[in-house]
Amino acid sequence: MPRSLYEMFTRVSSWHRLSKVVAWILRYKSNLKKTSEARKRGENIKMDSNTPLIRISVEEMKTAGNEIARVIQLHCFPAELAVLKAEDQKTRRKRSVKKASSIYKLDPIMRDGLLCVGGRLK
Repeated sequence: MPRSLYEMFTRVSSWHRLSKVVAWILRYKSNLKKTSEARKRGENIKMDSNTPLIRISVEEMKTAGNEIARVIQLHCFPAELAVLKAEDQKTRRKRSVKKASSIYKLDPIMRDGLLCVGGRLK
């Protein structure tokens, strides 16, 4: 992710406001993708500016929170993410992050694209 996105995150004053902004951006991205796919299929797309806006749903807010976490993790733990992603995609054998990492003792794992820590309770 570009650093400018992370910097934008640091300038927003509240989690709720940041989540709403990211949720709107993700909805816009999804709508653009649907429109593009429909045009490729040859469907006639009619843009209507009079349609009312639908409020952001709880599910969209959760997705936005996950995306925010991914960007922040990518900024803060790039080496750890690279090792854990390589473990998931290629060999399925157990590879761990370097012992010098600040999260080594927390037993980090990848779950649904997010870096999670296991710790002693695993």
